[in-house]
Formats: sequence, structure tokens, C-alpha cells
Amino acid sequence: MPRRLRDEERRLWQQVVRSVEPLPGKSAPAPPAAVPDPPAVPGKRADKAGPAKPKPPSVRPKATTPVTPQTGSHQGLDRRTAERLRRGKLPVDGSIDLHGLTQAGAHRALVDFIAASYQRRRRVVLVVTGKGTFGAGDRGILRARLPQWLSEPGTREKVLAFHAARPQDGGDGAFYVLLRRSRDR
Repeated sequence: MPRRLRDEERRLWQQVVRSVEPLPGKSAPAPPAAVPDPPAVPGKRADKAGPAKPKPPSVRPKATTPVTPQTGSHQGLDRRTAERLRRGKLPVDGSIDLHGLTQAGAHRALVDFIAASYQRRRRVVLVVTGKGTFGAGDRGILRARLPQWLSEPGTREKVLAFHAARPQDGGDGAFYVLLRRSRDR
């Protein structure tokens, strides 16, 4: 059962409704219906700390994907190589663009690309995810999931490190991925 809105939350909702203009042919959304508080359970005491502080309601739900790091590295990477990767000074041997793919399609394409690049003994590849289409502070799902995908068993053994690309190579919408060499295998 949904909880009852507090007066403060209801006032905030009214401010939001007044500050937006409905789409042509549509009307402004109605305030959420009031829901009565659940009945007290006999024999249970109320929390001594009092009610929890209300969280401000959001106009749009936030992405459920956690914020991910821009870098990932494994043992065996020397400082000079890590710095060259970060600065985009290592030559890129191949690239893949995941724009327009579903999450499942992008994941499969990435795993196949990393495996093929590793087999061809490529050293650095560029993975373009795009920045996503969310608002400020949010990240696109492909960009957010890439570090997780590179850390999965099967792929992790082929990847030595990764880092967000320099602006000339795609910036926040791309990653350099450093693959292991045959002597690293």
C-alpha cells in the first residue's frame, strides 16, 4: 500500500505542476490521491526516532544503474603504460561503436569484439558507447554498464585496463581498452 503524502510533498507537487506546460491536447496531471495511513498493529511500538525525513519527490526517475568508474585496471600494468593509456597516447588498433544497440545486443557485440581483438593480438581498442540521452548527472546505460561487462569472467582475463577516452576519440562517450599481450596471458 502506498504511503500518504505529507503536506510539504503535496505543496511541492503543486509547484511542479504550475511550472510545466502540458503538451498540446493534454491537461496537467492531477495531484496523487491521498492514501490513508496504515492501521496501527497492536502490540508494536512506534519507532522512537520519529518519522523518517521525507525525500524530495523526483519529476523523472533516476537511472537505476550505479555510477561507474572511468578507469579500471588490473595488476601487471606499469605506471608509464597506464599514463599513456589515460592520455590517449597508445595507438588504437581497432574500434567498435555500440550506438543504437540494445543493452543485450551491445553486451554480446562487446564480448565478441574483445574476444576477436584479443585473438588477433590487438593491444588497444576503442569502445564507443555514446554518452546516453539522460539529463545532467545521469549516464547512458551502455556507458554505465561497460566497466561491469569488461570485468565479467571470460572478458576480464583478456582486459588489462580501460580508461575514458580523450575528447578527440569520443571523450565521455568512449573508452580505451588495453588488452593483455601474449606474454601477459
